[in-house]
Amino acid sequence: MRYKIFRQILGKTQREIARIIGFSQQFWADLEKGTKKMKNTTLNVLMQKFGVNPDWLEAKSHILFTDWQKGLEIVKNKSTLTRWELLFLLDVMSWVWSMPLKIEKTTAEEEAFIANFKNVIKETRKEFVINLSYALKHVLKKIQNLQFQTPWLENLLQVYGHIISKIDSIANEPPSLYIARELAKALNSILVEVETTQEDDSKLSALLLPWGYYIALAHVAMKQGLIPLSSVYFEYDAFIWDQEDSLIIPKNFEMQRRNVSIQFKEKINISIDKVKISLNSEEAFGFFTMILEAPKTENKEFSALNYNIVYNNIVIDKKTIISIDEDDQENLIRIIQEIATEYQDFWLFLQKAFIKKFGFV
Repeated sequence: MRYKIFRQILGKTQREIARIIGFSQQFWADLEKGTKKMKNTTLNVLMQKFGVNPDWLEAKSHILFTDWQKGLEIVKNKSTLTRWELLFLLDVMSWVWSMPLKIEKTTAEEEAFIANFKNVIKETRKEFVINLSYALKHVLKKIQNLQFQTPWLENLLQVYGHIISKIDSIANEPPSLYIARELAKALNSILVEVETTQEDDSKLSALLLPWGYYIALAHVAMKQGLIPLSSVYFEYDAFIWDQEDSLIIPKNFEMQRRNVSIQFKEKINISIDKVKISLNSEEAFGFFTMILEAPKTENKEFSALNYNIVYNNIVIDKKTIISIDEDDQENLIRIIQEIATEYQDFWLFLQKAFIKKFGFV
């Protein structure tokens, strides 16, 4: 049984967690000792409160959380994760990186989503792929040192032989989503079989956090049909663990070029001739990145969240179309570039706000 492990993952005392589920501290203590058995109704309470997998609590599964969103809230801002939390994180990361690689039959809406995703996101950050390779090497070395082998593990090593065989040269490969996904899947599958020490957990956490959390967080936006951004568009300082007060709202400002202006006052208000677009701080970096990156693509198209631009047409929520002329588009691009260079603290603020809400890929 894993009740004690789960309580430690939550950072709760026996009294605190017993109060949450409505039982005595002694009852929870007996659960941890294995002298009492949890009823299904109580297991369901834990599942609803924390998203934990009842089968994991009963040591019948390696899958810690069935509700990924609740699971991410629990691992958020942690500097060290347990093996079980690492498995959870790697599972969600693999899902996120798999989405644009899907080739099976999907609904028309899913096909449109995947098509937009593929158009926008082709790579992740190189250091993420390198860190994953280091994490995988650490686990493989542990297996070698312990001379640990099982038929299942031997089979896994064969299944992922294609990625393990070139692990030392991955730093020279383009950081494709395919390589990132395969590394994450290989590491996840092997960690299912191999128990770790606290030292191992600290080492692996240092390699995978905090960026792995933000990769996993992107699944929330993706489940809502929103297109996240690739991590390559963000500065490193935007996604390191930090204090909440780092998101101090900067001073108001306004910048204008002919018919186009961008004003920040609680929200970001964009005026293009007679058209008004109002953005929350969390979504603004995605919109600005879309405007900057679209002209660089072959088909002049780019998507971010619920926004899409094709040539001079901005589409919002797949229904509102705003057409702007080339001069206005160029002026909008110039203003955004000026914000990025002249208001660097504000630009970093927008990146952090976006990541904390939507993550990245």
